Amino acid sequence: MGFLETRALDHERIFMLSCNEGALPPAQTHRSFIPYDIRRVLGLPLPVHGDRVNAYHFYRAVQRSGHVTLLHHEGSGDDTAEPSRYLAQWRTDTGGKSPAVWQLATYLPRQMPGSSAEMRIRKTPAVMCMLERCLEQGLSPSAINTYLACPMDHFLTHVWARPPKEPIGTRIPPDALGTAVHAVYDGIYRPFKDQRIPAPALRIDREQVQALLIEELAAMGLGLELDRGEPLLQVGMAAAAIHRDLVQESEAIGADGVDILLDVEMKLNGVLEVDGRKVPLKGLADRVVERQGTIHVLDLKTGSVDPNKLELLGEDGALNKDHPMAVQLAVYALMVLQQNSSISGIRAGIIPLRRPSQAMDSFLRVQGSDFFTREHAVIVEDALRDVIREMLDPERPIVHCTEARYCRACLA
Repeated sequence: MGFLETRALDHERIFMLSCNEGALPPAQTHRSFIPYDIRRVLGLPLPVHGDRVNAYHFYRAVQRSGHVTLLHHEGSGDDTAEPSRYLAQWRTDTGGKSPAVWQLATYLPRQMPGSSAEMRIRKTPAVMCMLERCLEQGLSPSAINTYLACPMDHFLTHVWARPPKEPIGTRIPPDALGTAVHAVYDGIYRPFKDQRIPAPALRIDREQVQALLIEELAAMGLGLELDRGEPLLQVGMAAAAIHRDLVQESEAIGADGVDILLDVEMKLNGVLEVDGRKVPLKGLADRVVERQGTIHVLDLKTGSVDPNKLELLGEDGALNKDHPMAVQLAVYALMVLQQNSSISGIRAGIIPLRRPSQAMDSFLRVQGSDFFTREHAVIVEDALRDVIREMLDPERPIVHCTEARYCRACLA
């Protein structure tokens, strides 16, 4: 049982485990938006108060016990585990005075031998049928990036369609916030489709942007109070990021407007022939504009972007699985060229809302060039064919990639 259950009980014999610093007392992680100094001045709870409560629980648990055994481990390797401060305090305060029999025991933890069986799925005829059916419905940049990062996660998320575990809490889920941000942009830009974007139309007050965000989030039925606590901070930060981007965009296009808005939330489609099989490609481009005679495909990201991770190909000439934004932009660019046979090339870039100033340098690069040509499209098509052939190779099992950091389903 835990400390709380022992408060009103007297035990003749006690075995207390994990008597190490960080476990007894537990490490305090106060997630408060109120700064420490203000909490201290106003008399609000501080980490030291939590330590005092744990100290009381410890001494109350052993108060009337006749035999107490305290166990702590020494750690292993680089893990240096210190005994709890309560043990040293006990020696100082009660050494020789307590009628109880006290026993300290130290142990070295042994790591349990892990299973040698690798997490894998054999490509039986039934599994192959599922993979082929999934490809027939269309391959998106998101699915491609998921496969490159972890084939098992791709199978469970996009083929088997297992819903990922969503965290339960008071925060706005990242995907919901991203959807609301895209909806706000859609409402601002769509009235100017097929015409120059006027700079005054982008000069919107931050409060108005925040009101639009709250309206979109409220329509989702998240069950959160958006006008207080952490959701309010999330909405405020997103509104500030959108406002910064709109201000910078209005300054960049000037009074007359230089960008012709071709579409927002544009549905993209393409096709890739792989060994006699036609695999549909699909995607949704956030914004497509014509700038100085060149088509630009732009994708919004609520975070920042590392321009170094927009180089598409790795040293081996294959798609760089560590550069998912580059893969996404490349598939978008490929589909735009397939849909527009009259153009020789385009540019594809990211609009990072956290740092809008980075947008000028955040363009897809293939072999060092940020102008995506039809020669580059051939390179991308060949790289995608290799991915699809690997996906449909019956001799290659579906395995979990141990280096994957953001599996949504296979480790849920």
